[in-house]
Amino acid sequence: MTMATPLATNAEAQEAQHFLRQIKSWPHWEKIQQVAQKEYSLSAQDADQLLAEYQRFLVLIKRHPNQRIGMYSNNVDKLWHAHILSTILYADYCERHHGHFLHHSPTHTKTHDDPPKPPETPPPTEPSKPPETPPPGNCIACDYNEDPRDSGKTTSWLDFRLIYFQAFQQYPPSVWDVRSADAIVTI
Repeated sequence: MTMATPLATNAEAQEAQHFLRQIKSWPHWEKIQQVAQKEYSLSAQDADQLLAEYQRFLVLIKRHPNQRIGMYSNNVDKLWHAHILSTILYADYCERHHGHFLHHSPTHTKTHDDPPKPPETPPPTEPSKPPETPPPGNCIACDYNEDPRDSGKTTSWLDFRLIYFQAFQQYPPSVWDVRSADAIVTI
């Protein structure tokens, strides 16, 4: 994966701020926040903070359309899920700001937040067989390995920090707390 220089240029930061203003101008963010608050029992303050970081994540996707940007926050991922739950609004947002639908592809990577799962024991009448898919992470909707459009390498945590810094002239705040991607964007 080719990365730009570690130091953010003024042009990169200006482009990121331009994209951020465009994304924030989408008129339906309040509805998405309401969905997030309802679905995930978030306070209004938490929903505001997570929405701001989700919007920054969307800027990174827009700035790096040919890279698979990893989702390094279980909490920011909740805003993404809330956005997707509003399917018509999500499709509208994607078309307006990215020109195509952004697919959410879970990675099945276990994180430090995952509780240990008890061992599964097959019923006595059935022979034991290995699982057909890897154990799920927090997001279990699909297996990205089965998506033929999904190829290439997901950004590493260090690459994510770098492109975040280049865009916003600061490193990701503590809400970005997962060191392995919980989900990725596929085109």
